[in-house]
Amino acid sequence: MVSQKFSAQDVDRLETVAYASSDNKVAANIDKNETLSRYENSCLQNEIQGVVTAVTKGKNTDEPSYPSHHTLISQCKMKPNKNVYYRVKDLRLRLDNVIIFLVKDHKNFLSESDLVSVRSLNVMYEVMMIDVIRLRDVDFWDLKVPRLDYAQQVQISNERIDKATACAIHYGVNPSMVIRFIKGEYVGESRDANAILSAVSQHINEEDCRHIERIINQGCPSFLNFEERYENKHAVLRRGNQTTFLQYPEVTAKAVNKEEKNSHILPFKGWLVYFSPYCRATPQGIREKNGKFRVIFDASTRMTPDEIVLNDVTNIDDEAEIDFGKAKLNLLINIYNWRISYPKEMIYLALADITACFRFPRIPADVAGAFGFVAEGKYFVSTSMVFGSNISASAWEALRRAIQNTIPTLSQRTDLVEVHKELISQLRWAEENSSHTELVQAFPCAINRGVIDEAGNLLPMKANVYVDDILMAAVFRANILKLLAATIEGIFLVCGRPDFSLRQCPLSLEKWLELIVGPIQIVLGPFWTRIR
Repeated sequence: MVSQKFSAQDVDRLETVAYASSDNKVAANIDKNETLSRYENSCLQNEIQGVVTAVTKGKNTDEPSYPSHHTLISQCKMKPNKNVYYRVKDLRLRLDNVIIFLVKDHKNFLSESDLVSVRSLNVMYEVMMIDVIRLRDVDFWDLKVPRLDYAQQVQISNERIDKATACAIHYGVNPSMVIRFIKGEYVGESRDANAILSAVSQHINEEDCRHIERIINQGCPSFLNFEERYENKHAVLRRGNQTTFLQYPEVTAKAVNKEEKNSHILPFKGWLVYFSPYCRATPQGIREKNGKFRVIFDASTRMTPDEIVLNDVTNIDDEAEIDFGKAKLNLLINIYNWRISYPKEMIYLALADITACFRFPRIPADVAGAFGFVAEGKYFVSTSMVFGSNISASAWEALRRAIQNTIPTLSQRTDLVEVHKELISQLRWAEENSSHTELVQAFPCAINRGVIDEAGNLLPMKANVYVDDILMAAVFRANILKLLAATIEGIFLVCGRPDFSLRQCPLSLEKWLELIVGPIQIVLGPFWTRIR
């Protein structure tokens, strides 16, 4: 290996070779094709038979024929949108942004001595060059095959990383094309916005309907048009992740594997973020609370006054309204109304949890690279919304309200307990103790009139959703069962029916199996009792 560094003149020469060779090659192809086309048309007009032009030579007919950029875009639900765009500025002024194209087709652009010189620039260039030459002809078709063993994955497959990187090399180091090529879970291909809206539109306003249609078909955020300065991108890369992220390697490895196996992130070789103008990295941190660790996507901390972070450019003006904070108060109001109508009966409390709700909204393919990060020497593109963006909460809100507002109508159905009997049968119940605290009478007012209408019928039962926590209260076991079944159905209508072979169940089965239905619960932290 040559250890000396490239001089400025050498870099300029390579860039000149790259752009001059590339431009001339394209121009020559256009002129040749136009000339041959005119010649062939002229021959046909003069009734000259036979082959006029030769077929392209030197191609291996056994090589896979991958879809073109245009085909991928036309066949994927995530179409390009003028409101969502990311790229580094000034492509022609930086060797980093074009070197992969030269190395991939080095026989057309670079001599052997050029390759040695490029490899000698630094370790990152050396690793990149070896990988590009090694991976440029790797078959990556099976990335499209559903991952039926995802749940058993304990570590990220290096073979999958190689194939994803090979796909990126093939499609111009643009991760949006890789996402569109694989599709499936990465774009929420199984989700049908029309079917979701058909089920919930009568329960939510037009604004939330518009957001849901956009979230399912385009993704979140609704607006990110970001051309980043090269210096800004690489200043963040040099800084790296937070100390907390580096302190817990076992935690980070487990967290990254969990997100990758559930198709929330897409892994590549670590050098891709340095050489792709469509990729950037946001520092990662870890927050520890009560022995539990949560990885934080830190899109807000800046180290210098002029540094631009992702939350600076993610526009929140056209995101959904946030009102989940009312859930706790509404649960208390709900309990009060049950006590008005049933002063002597025990009130059951129950909870349910939605799996990875912040990850449910997908990120538009064209800006997925903007939501990337580095971990364990690999580069990950986030294909699902991150925990730390300024639009994380609002991206989920329209969907949350759709679930919450649909439950009262579903609670009136008499068939759902039977429909979801497999889940319902797994519930555990608290022991009923007759020596409970004396009940306290609640009295009706102009606002709170109880849960019975003037005809003596039970009003539709409510559940309150605080982000991903669903809070329920009802008198009588039959009622709480109907409310639980309605909650399950509401989650499935919005987030999709379970298909364990391909994806996580949208109802958190771990939390469901931990639930003990009864008059006492820990709800959002506080210990709730004395409501019998």
